[in-house]
Amino acid sequence: MRGSSKEQMHRCLTKETAATVLMALACIASMLRQADILLPYPALWYLKFAWILPLAFLVSFRAKDFLDRRLWVSYGFAAAFALYCTVMQAITGTTYIGKDLYNILTSVAILAISFVYWNNFGSERNLRLILGSLLLITAASAFKLLATVIPHIDYSTISGAYYLKNSVSFVFLSVITLSWAAIHRQERNDRFWQYAAIALISIVILCLRSRATYLGMAFVVIYAICALKNRNTQLYVIAGVSFTALTILFTPALHEFFIDRLLLACRTLDNTNLFFSYRLSHISNELQTMNGMWIFGKGCVYLDCFPIAITIQYGIVGALIVFSFLAYVAYRISEIRPAKSAYLKQAAILLFWSFMTVSIFEAHVPFGTGVKCFALWMTLGMLSAQTAYNPKKHK
Repeated sequence: MRGSSKEQMHRCLTKETAATVLMALACIASMLRQADILLPYPALWYLKFAWILPLAFLVSFRAKDFLDRRLWVSYGFAAAFALYCTVMQAITGTTYIGKDLYNILTSVAILAISFVYWNNFGSERNLRLILGSLLLITAASAFKLLATVIPHIDYSTISGAYYLKNSVSFVFLSVITLSWAAIHRQERNDRFWQYAAIALISIVILCLRSRATYLGMAFVVIYAICALKNRNTQLYVIAGVSFTALTILFTPALHEFFIDRLLLACRTLDNTNLFFSYRLSHISNELQTMNGMWIFGKGCVYLDCFPIAITIQYGIVGALIVFSFLAYVAYRISEIRPAKSAYLKQAAILLFWSFMTVSIFEAHVPFGTGVKCFALWMTLGMLSAQTAYNPKKHK
């Protein structure tokens, strides 16, 4: 009997290790997918399939867990949106089945995979392994950008920028946000190198001139300051940030670089359309063609403003499906009271609202493109698995 118990424990530990390694690999692949930093561009296409590895592994012995009732709303949303797109494309002959549907299905799949993983193997130790490896590879990517790409960026022109700056800046922000939320649970020695990695990645984000990501980053910083429990520390941080901001504003050389060249990206406020990278004219052109299409939309188009893009593409009906689910996600995040790993809730709040902020200037956030938003949906899956429930209701 003792031998049998040891053998079962060994099998359990082996499964836990394998599942954790596969989750870490999927996260790393999702980060690397966003830019040709450590891998050549042709190889990036294959990285989006990395989540199939933990999916296949978990399905092989925990298939029933994917039917847990806590996942039904997410499945229902994905199914409703897929059905709506399919019916509208069949009726109108216009393309409704496109990137948005793919992104939603991918995001819900990542949520379900993360839910089942955490439901079976969730622990702070395993999460430290996943986040530690992800942060390490992200820092290595940031260092390579800092050494090879950023020195050649021409900050004196509008066009002088890394061609994948928006994608890589966004995923970098996702990684450091998730890491920061969990960092206070780490050992002191681990915290030192993680803070150093976060600082390096933050510098690279600033240098890449992705203004949409700047907004999300500002939200995270403001939240972090407000979350400080020590009142004196909070006041010191606010004073330090205020002093730095005033120094930049009133020092000509600093103002030129940080405000004119980074924040404004060599644009001026007198040309509003150029300042917003021609988003206003693109949106205006699409709105002029919407007569009689507001109920069901006009099908797939590309606009760098997720809320408006969803409404134009899928109409009021499709927008209600999408934004009702996002409202549900926001409600669930606020409602969940995790019994352990409470920092996952903080990470979910930060990721969700920073993503929604960025979505004002991005076409597919908070669902994609592809696995770009993996950090949010992974965190939501893990957080959902911590809610108390009656096992008889979830068989």
